[in-house]
This record gives sequence, structure tokens and C-alpha cells, in this order.
Amino acid sequence: MKILNRLFVLIIVTVFNLAVGQSMTGDRGRLISSELLEHKTAYQVDRELSGTILFYKATYGASIYKLVYETIDPDGKPTIASGTVTVPKNPDFALPVLSFQSGTMVKRDEASSATGFDGGYGIVAMWTGSSGYLTVIPDYLGLGESELFHPYQMAEPNATAVIDMLRAARTFCEEKKIELNEQLFLTGYSEGGYTMMATHKMIEEKHSDEFTITASAPGAGAYDMSGTMVELMLSGEEYPSPYYLPYVLFAFDEYYNIWDSPTDFLKEDYATSLPALFDGTHSSSEINAAMPSVPMEIMRPDVVEEFSSNENHPLREALRDNDLYDWTPQAPMRLYHSSGDDIVPVKNTRLAYETFKENGATQVELYECDCGTHSEAAAILLFLGFAWIESLADKSQPLSLKHNLAPEEYNLLSVYPSPFNSSTKIIFTLKKGSEVTLSVHDLLGKEVEMLAQGSLPAGHFEFPWNASRFAGGLYIITLKWTNSQGMKERHSQKVLYLK
Repeated sequence: MKILNRLFVLIIVTVFNLAVGQSMTGDRGRLISSELLEHKTAYQVDRELSGTILFYKATYGASIYKLVYETIDPDGKPTIASGTVTVPKNPDFALPVLSFQSGTMVKRDEASSATGFDGGYGIVAMWTGSSGYLTVIPDYLGLGESELFHPYQMAEPNATAVIDMLRAARTFCEEKKIELNEQLFLTGYSEGGYTMMATHKMIEEKHSDEFTITASAPGAGAYDMSGTMVELMLSGEEYPSPYYLPYVLFAFDEYYNIWDSPTDFLKEDYATSLPALFDGTHSSSEINAAMPSVPMEIMRPDVVEEFSSNENHPLREALRDNDLYDWTPQAPMRLYHSSGDDIVPVKNTRLAYETFKENGATQVELYECDCGTHSEAAAILLFLGFAWIESLADKSQPLSLKHNLAPEEYNLLSVYPSPFNSSTKIIFTLKKGSEVTLSVHDLLGKEVEMLAQGSLPAGHFEFPWNASRFAGGLYIITLKWTNSQGMKERHSQKVLYLK
């Protein structure tokens, strides 16, 4: 059955790639496409982040782009992945790169490339982008455009996708004439902290000739998968996010071929109900609702007994393969964790820090605070990690070109008046002729009116929209066009219709 499922996924991915012209070349990190999702001025960023990040003042506007690129799956076969790059607007220095690794997600449309500035990690993109960093947020395999099963808490495939995203971002910058300095910062929280740690390790051990890490700030990662996390699951205690366990089990079974079927390790009811909830369309809360509060209760008792008594159980071996505490970081690293973490015990970070020091690491620090549970501490620790990165960032390297940032293909996208009553005007400028669509969508994404579709020459355009026959509320104006590099781009703006 597993072989048939993999064959089905392979067929789907192949058909998708052919449909959109994304044939695989085996060139890891090859940029397949880029698409502008949204631009915000510094003033708009300030309005979005007020009340979220204390004492913050945006220095730059920011544009967020969706990238689709080529990478490899856990079996080493070519596949696609996606993510976002956020570009500060017109800084006068070469940009440092900040790669942010996001926390646990199960829905494909929660990924950064699907939500842009509107999603949970849109705050991070706006915050760091408007602070003067080229901000790279990979979606990971199995999320965003990737149709695979996400290799959850697996070090090598996730680090590989992050590194290939950095390569695609570099190509994007070359095409857009965005000038970078030599600094690369890594950060992330929860699964993002774990994946960031895996990325730091892989870069230093395998790609040091291509990337040099300036510093990294991992937060609250489960670096001791085979020890601390196993002990927690076997404890029989209630757990705030029980869906983490089947997520790990399904991912490791998918790529390590530990069992033949979910019925081999899950109780019958859960073997029937849980797999369908991990199809990329269900939320973590939906899965938690189908779970007992003690996660191990989904597993067959005989399997738990075998796993507990056998130090060489295949799952134990797979988990050991993905431990990340026993190596020696070379670049500066500051580890962040809350002692009150109820999901990823702080023991993970303490063990990593102590082992790094024993192994001879000289630039590793531990920041531990009593700042709440896993979710309560997230914003605090990310803020502290970014403040440390800010203290190390170089924003003094002058541009070698006067206008090195992406030359604007547009002056997008103004709508005036907004809010409006019955009618408004959409205004934009094309710097070159292009096939264009200008459409209006409701907040559910349904197109309610097409205002323009076809070829337009370079120039300034104004399109009126009379909304009198529609209900009042928020609408999204979307302009799509092709830029001078042949890349399809999109810009959207929300407008408020007062009826």
C-alpha cells in the first residue's frame, strides 16, 4: 500500500510540474519562478505591527515575493519547493540575509508563500524586512507548493530545502539587481529552531565553501529526539499538542519504511481516522480534537512495549539519526529556551549547549528564561534573538550601484478613494508592455469582477470600479503582469467599500 501511495504522489507531482512547465533538471536551488505577493510602505508596516512589537518603528517599506525552486526529496530525487523573500524598499546599503525557519504547520496553505504578509509569519517578514534584511522564509517540503508528506522533525531533508531556498534567493537577487553583503543569519523557533540547527550544521559540514554563517539564534528546538522527546512521550502525561506524536510517526514511517501500514502501530480507531487528517488540509486544532490528551494512547500497547524494551528498535534508530545536539558549531550561536516550556522541554537546549561546549565550541551561548510556556515564550525569545542579530548586523556597506535594488516594473497599486462609497479608481503604471489581468476578489478569494484582461502597452492606467451592485465590506484588488525578466508577478491591495 505504501508503494502505491508513493507512486500516486509521484504521478501527481509529475503532472503538476508538466502542467506549469516546471520540468526538473537536477539543478538544486534553481529558481523556477518568482511572484510579487504584496508591497507595504513603512507607514503600513507600522500600522500592521503596532501593538504586536513594542517600540518598533519601520525604517523601510517591504515587498514580499513567492519563490518556487528546485530541490530534492528525502530519497534524493528532484522535486519542487517554495518560500518567500522579503525585500526592503530602497535602503542605501548592501543587505544582510536573514533566513527564518518557521514553526510546526500541517496545512499547506498556512505556509509563508500562501499567506504572504497576512499569515502568522507575515509579521516576521514585515518586521525583519522593514528593518533592512533580505528575509528568506522557506515553506519546507510538504508545505506550500510541495505535494510531498512533510518530513517533520527530520534534519537532513529540511536543511537541504532551506539551503536550496537560499540558493534560489541568491539567483532572485541577481535577477533583480539586489545587492547583498556577505552576512548570513539563521533563526527560528520550535520546529524552526530544530530546522535552523540542522541547517547550521549542514552548511558548516558540507557547504562552507558556498555559505558563511555570521551567527544563528535557534529557539526551543527538539534537538534530542531519541532521548528527551521519547522520555516525554513515554511518561504517560497529558500533552498540550498531542498531534505532534502522529506527525512524527507518519513522517518517519513514510521515509524510513518502519511499518507497512498504520494498523501496524496505531490502535484500530486511530489507524482509520488519523492518516486522513494529515493530508495538508486540516488544522492542528482539528487533529488535536481527534486525539487523546495522552498521545501514546493512540499506539498499540504491544508496539509501545517493544519500542520501550528494544534500544535498537527501527524507530529509535531513525530518531537517533535526527538528533542534533552532538556536533561542534563554529559560527557564533546563541540558544534560546524558556524553562517553563510545556511542549519542548528545556532539557533539549541544555543538553545541546553542554555537549557543544564539551566538543570544543567556543562561540556558543545559552539564554534561558522563565518566560512562560512554549507558545507564551515564542514572541519574547524571537524578539531577543533578533535583537542579538541586530547587534551583529552590518548595514554600512555602500552599494556598488546607485540603483541596485529591483528596478520597479510598476508604481503599484493605488486605489483612490479608499474607503469609498459606490465607486473608486484603480491606478497603476507599467514600465513595459505586458499581458495584464486586473480583478476584484472577495475575502474568500472568489473573483467578483474582472476589470481588465489582455495586452497593455507601457504607460499609466486608471480603471474605475463601480461596486454599487455588491455588498459593502473588504475587497481585494489584484493586478497580474509579466516583468522584464519574464517572471509573472502579482500585487494585491485591500479596499473598503462603505455602502
